[in-house]
Amino acid sequence: MYVLILSVAILIKKKQSYRFVGGCSVDVKKLFVVVIGGLLNAIGMNLFLIPANVYTSGFAGAAQLISKVVGDYTPYAISTGLLLFFYLTFR
Repeated sequence: MYVLILSVAILIKKKQSYRFVGGCSVDVKKLFVVVIGGLLNAIGMNLFLIPANVYTSGFAGAAQLISKVVGDYTPYAISTGLLLFFYLTFR
């Protein structure tokens, strides 16, 4: 969910030109694609990868690994989505 919110904020922040293609602006189409892609990614991670202890590649896998290590060795639990949100926010 955090990734979706951040993606929407990034698209709004860029303020690209509004060209109309087929009655719909380019930004609206990009936003729709980002939201659908983020939902599919979140569903795939939460329903398949995380329960099976399978790690993805890239920063998403590093976030999964950090979340698992912190949850196992400390009394705190950090969600994978929160780590991804912080990475995308502060990069």
